Order: sequence, then structure tokens, then C-alpha cells
Amino acid sequence: MSITDLGHHDYVISDSRSVEADSIGVMGEESEGSWASRFISSPHLKCSAIVILLALAWFFPLLQGKSYSAVPGYRNAVFPWAATNNGNQFFPQSDQPSLSLPLQSELSLAVKSGTIPLWNPNSFGGQPLFSDGSSAVAYPPKLILADTVSPTTAHNVLSLLHVTLAGLFTYWLLIDLEVSPLAALFGAVAWMFGSFTLAWLQLEVVAPLFTWFPAGLATIRRAVTHSWLWVAISAGSIAMLFISTHLLFADICMVTICAYGGLLALSFLRRHWKLGERWTALLPSMRGGSAVALGVGLASVVLIPTAYALKDISRQPLTFAQITKIFVLWPPDLKYIVLPPALPISDPKMEWGMAFVGTLTALFAVVGLFLRRKGSGLGRGLMIGAFIVAVGGPAGWLAYRFVPGMNVFRPYSRLLFVFDMGLAVLGAVGLDATVKKIAGSGSADSSMSFRHSRKPETSQSRRWWLSRAFALLVVAVTAFQLGNYGRHINPPFLPSSGNLILSETPLIHALRVPNGGVAGWPNRVLPANDSTNGWQPPMLDSNVSLMFGLASAGGYESSTPTRTVDLWRVVAGEDPNEVVSTKLPGAFQPRFDASSVRFDLLPRLGVDQIALTPAAAGLPVATSELGRLGWKLTYSGNDGSVFRWSGPPTGPVVVFNATVVTGDRQALEEFARPGFDYRVSVVLNGRRSGTLTTPGEATVVSAKEGTNFASIATKSSHAGILVIPEMWDRGWSADVNGKPIPVLRANFNQQAVHIPAGPATVTLKFRPVGFVKGLVVTSISLLIFLGIGLWAVWRAWLAPRRSRSQPNSPESRASR
Repeated sequence: MSITDLGHHDYVISDSRSVEADSIGVMGEESEGSWASRFISSPHLKCSAIVILLALAWFFPLLQGKSYSAVPGYRNAVFPWAATNNGNQFFPQSDQPSLSLPLQSELSLAVKSGTIPLWNPNSFGGQPLFSDGSSAVAYPPKLILADTVSPTTAHNVLSLLHVTLAGLFTYWLLIDLEVSPLAALFGAVAWMFGSFTLAWLQLEVVAPLFTWFPAGLATIRRAVTHSWLWVAISAGSIAMLFISTHLLFADICMVTICAYGGLLALSFLRRHWKLGERWTALLPSMRGGSAVALGVGLASVVLIPTAYALKDISRQPLTFAQITKIFVLWPPDLKYIVLPPALPISDPKMEWGMAFVGTLTALFAVVGLFLRRKGSGLGRGLMIGAFIVAVGGPAGWLAYRFVPGMNVFRPYSRLLFVFDMGLAVLGAVGLDATVKKIAGSGSADSSMSFRHSRKPETSQSRRWWLSRAFALLVVAVTAFQLGNYGRHINPPFLPSSGNLILSETPLIHALRVPNGGVAGWPNRVLPANDSTNGWQPPMLDSNVSLMFGLASAGGYESSTPTRTVDLWRVVAGEDPNEVVSTKLPGAFQPRFDASSVRFDLLPRLGVDQIALTPAAAGLPVATSELGRLGWKLTYSGNDGSVFRWSGPPTGPVVVFNATVVTGDRQALEEFARPGFDYRVSVVLNGRRSGTLTTPGEATVVSAKEGTNFASIATKSSHAGILVIPEMWDRGWSADVNGKPIPVLRANFNQQAVHIPAGPATVTLKFRPVGFVKGLVVTSISLLIFLGIGLWAVWRAWLAPRRSRSQPNSPESRASR
């Protein structure tokens, strides 16, 4: 079977026979012996073992009982822990303790109770979680670890797992590009320990792309150029990519994978179409397209609900002019290809300067850049494509217009991960060419090749050993350089105790004491800060309240629904008219300033506790306002202060009056009006404005909120409206006394249902819109996936038996 050099389009198989009959071995051309025997007797086993050993060496402190976490330094920058400085440095990977670790904690609680959290009730007064495009709660490794180990241990294991698999899949990709084993090992080391990889590894929602991006490239290549079994494997890789990582990063990886597979299929199509081999020409395109479609289908249980949810988010697309003015890559930053950014790594450097994958990698990439051989086209395409998009210009504009998510993805310098993969591939290609040159042209194949492993002639022995020693030295130097630099990018490994966790301080203990509200309904806290005297460590920043099961008005999310954001912006002190007319350009991470918060709105939103930083608690305007409104100081310490609501209990309430308005602006204005009594009336949207009044009395007997559901018992003298201080979403459904009833959007963005007179039990359940559709598509795709896989394996198993049954076949003659 011959291989044709296609230059920048890489290589494709040019045999006129159907490539369906290809074996499932490591290389398509190899048919002698089983895959297992070839692998065990080949350098692949040794190189794969080296990848694993290098990963274990970098993470060796984990085996000593230490942990890989940004929590220690983060504690010093956030109250209530900032009250006691532990002396650890703050690192820019703060999303690990503020986002990933809390979400893993919430996932662990849900999984151990027998479910998956589709809704997050503890941030922003409630928010979709499963369909947010960034939580990855359906990622199988996360689910398994959530049920078996602590969130900190889960983070350690996931970090080690993704670095190891990143190296193995990159090695596999390079071997399939016919790069020699030691050169492929070099490329794998460059990718798995590259500065972008290790700088972003702490972020659990980004880390999986370092595994599934090279896996996607390798498997789409095999799907196009080999067999239908690889279609199923490629589909699995694509599905894992979408399920495991942030949707914006997954989109970029997917476009890159599709472009690579498409160019391979197009080259094959062009060549064989001219030869009149129409069916042979179309097969690669069919297999590549099937892999992509099947992969998307397998991930549909997540993708379809996410597509529905994204229609309602507040994130405002940026204009291309805004992106090119602020968020494009500055070309001089590519100097970091050769030498890494100076330490310590700051937030700007983490965003703009992570192009370093080793000095020797950059030098050998220059060699590979000008070669015309398999792998060089892929490397050039990744590097050049990422660069011309990242710097803006025509290519950036095309990506902005036609690549999903590029109108909100920022900064474009984050595309450096694609650039780094191109560097790793070209570096491996360049090293491969160099060592073969050292070995001499007469032993080019024998020096490093997988398929020609016999020792060279005695006259060439010295050059042969010199080439191998040189390759090993390059791998060792690069592993040491990147590994050492990566240790300084990240927080140090520390013992898995003490300040590696967000411990319960006295302030948090005070917040966890029930406040005497509606029986069973959780307390909700608003964390507030003081920014009048410059930046101060915030209180309960981002999602950290999830670590303690506390419901918070704060949070951290990149796809928060628009009305949820608008409501909390008004609480923060913004004018309702301005809020409705302006949207946010990025993730929602509210910082409530005590000097401007609308404290009068908090009971309406189910907030019955306020946590203030020490500086905020000392503001006269905050403390005097709180006392006037009915908030009582219940705790004060060096970690902050807690105020509790002393008025009527917060939580679900039955009302008999309704104010009907015709639009969102009017609803928000009415709900935020100082004189609005949330315990008597509710704001509803309708076609005509007006007021509905019905006399009556009612009691909320009990209320319970769980994972994806709520249950409320009421007793009312007349029919009324039950208002639940939880954010509304189209995915909520309800039944009253066993009968389905719509969940109304009330008070701009809260839930409400009609209840009858007498006793009533209201049960609310949440399923993301599109969840059932996605589950059906995924189930069908899974059956197809299994069918293709089993059919391909059966054909591979049957092929040699057919050959033996046909004595005159070429295979039978060759075996005699």
C-alpha cells in the first residue's frame, strides 16, 4: 500500500483497493502478527511507558500525600479566609478554587444522593448547571471521582490523568504520521508539559481539551484514511471533547479537527476521482462525515439542552472592532516561543504569553516547517491558522463570522493552544529528520523507525547509536526544561490538609445556622464588600459558597440567563432602565458593594442573611441602612460580620393580589419599586396592564428544596398564587395535588404557580429544555456507535479466515 505526499494537505492512502479492509493495527500497512504482539515487541511500549513515567514524575508529590491546588494562595485573597494570611502566594489559576472545586463539591453531593445536578440552586438564586456549556457535570471521569473520592483528590487525579493522556494521544498521532518513536515522544513531551497546558491545567473545565484535542486529530485521521472501526473511535473522542470541556474551547477544537479531516478527505477524493474510482474516492469523506455526525449525536444529551439555554444568556457578543482593538494576539508575544515569559506568571502573561513548548521544540519546529513530508502539513496548518486568526485581520474576521462562539471568545491569544500543538508536531517532524540525517541516509529507516527495528550494519553502528543518544538527550532536556518551568507557573504541591481546603470559619458557621424562616427552605446569603477605599478582598467570592451548601446571591458563570443577571444588577444598585438596555460582555461574577446594594430588595429574593467584609461592616451607610430596614447583627469577627433578617420569614409565600404589566422593563421596575410588598402581591406579565385582587389567607406549611426539585405544602382559604423565590427557567414544571400546572414567570424572574383553596402540595421538577430530545438522540447514536464498532471488529476477525478459505488469494499465497 503506497503513501502519497500531499505537501500541506498531509498524506493519504493511494491504494486503489478499498481501505475498509485495512486491519486495526497501529499502522495500516502492518498485517503480520496481532496488534498486541506488535505493540509489545515494538518501541511503542517503551515510549508509552516513558510518557507515563514522566507524568508520574511531575506529579510525584501526589504519591507523597500532597495535593496540586491553587487554594492556599486563593485563601489570602478572599474573605472570610483572608483574615488569616497563611503566607502562600496567589496564582492566576484562581478558577480552580473559585469555580472548579466548588462545582466538584456540588457534583459529589448530588452523585452520592443518586442523581446528576441539572440545576444549581445555590448561585444567583438558582441557575441551570447541566446545560451551561462549562460545568462538564456529565463527564464520566468527573462522575466516577465524584462518587468515590473528595473534590481535592478528584482534582489531583483529573490533572494527572489529563496530562498522561495528552502525552499518549499526541504520541499516537505522531506515530500515525510516521514520525519515529523517539521523535514522537519528543512531540508528546512538548505538548503534555507545554506552558499553555500546565498554566491552564488547574482549570478543570479547560484541562480535558489537552487530552481530547490530539485524540480528535488522531482519530479523525484514522477514520478518514482507514476503517469504519475508527469512525466509531473518532466519534467517541469528539463526544468526549464536547462533554468534558468548556464549549468555546470545544468549538475551536472541533473546527480544527473537521478542517484537518476535511482536507484529508478532499485530497483523497481529488486523486481517486480522476482515476475513475468514484466509490473509493467517496469513502473517506463518508467516514469522516459519519465520525463527526456520530460524535455530535453522542454528545447531544448535553449539546441540545445547551443550545436551548444559550438563547437566554446575558453574554453580549463583542463586535469585531472591539476584539481587534483589545483582544487579539500581539505578534511580539511570539518571542515566548523560544524563551518562556519571566516568572512569576501574572494574569496577563497567562492570557497572552503561553506559547512556550520548549526551546529545542522551537528550533526543531523551524526545521520541520520547511520539510515536505507527512506531519509537516498538519503542523504548519495549526501554527499558521492559529496565528492569522489570533492576530485579527481577514482570517480573524472569517473566524468571527463563521466559527460558533468566536464573537464571545476572548482574548484570541487563547488560540495559542492550537499554535502550541502545531509547534509540537513540527518539532517532532524536525527532530525526526535531524536524527535520520545524523544516522546517515543508508540507515534512515533503521535508525528510528517502528517497522524497521533491526540493528544497522557495523559500519554505521556509531552513527546509529549517536542518533538515538541525540534524540534521547533532546527529549530529556525538553522534559526537564518544561517540567521545571511548569512547576513555577503553578502553586507548589502542599500536604493535603490544613489550608488546602476552604475551611469553615466562625463566619461560615454563623451563616449555616438556620434563620427560622419557612420550615425546610434554605437560608440565602448576599456577600458584600467595600470598594470605596480601593480594592479589598471580596467576601465569599464566586462559587465558594457551594463548598458549604450555602445558597448565595453571588456566583460565577459564563452563561447566566439574562433576567437573572438583570435582577442581581438592580440589587447591586444599578438603575432598572439601564440594566434592561445593556448587557454584559463576559462571565457574570457579581461584586456587591455595601455602599450601593439595595438591601430593601433582599427579602423579596429569599435573602435572609448578609455577610460583610470587615471593611464593609465598618461603613456607616451600610450599618445604619441595615438597622433601619430590620437587619440585626448576629456575628462579628476578624473574618467579617453577619446580619440576619428580623422581619417576616423569607421563602415561598402565597399572595392574592397580582399586578399585571406588559413588558420586562415594567416588571423589573414594579418589582424593584421601594413600596412593593412581595408578601401581598406578585408582578405578572400579560397583554394588558391591571390589578387583580382576591381576598384570602394562606399558610406555607412546609417547603423543601433538593437537587432538581422543590416540594411545598400550603393551606389556603381561597385560590391564590404561590410565589417561590427561585429563578425562573423554561425547564421547570409543576404539579399541584398531582395535576400538572404551568410554572409562571413572576416578579420579573421568579417562579409562581396557581394553587386551589384548601390544602395543596406543590411539586416542582427541573429538566433542561431539550434534555429529553438530547437523550433520545444520544441513545440512538449510542446504538449506531455500538453497531459500527461491533460490525468493524467482526469484519476484522473474519477477514483472515476468509483468506485461508480461498487458497488462491494473495494473502494465502503470501502465507505459504
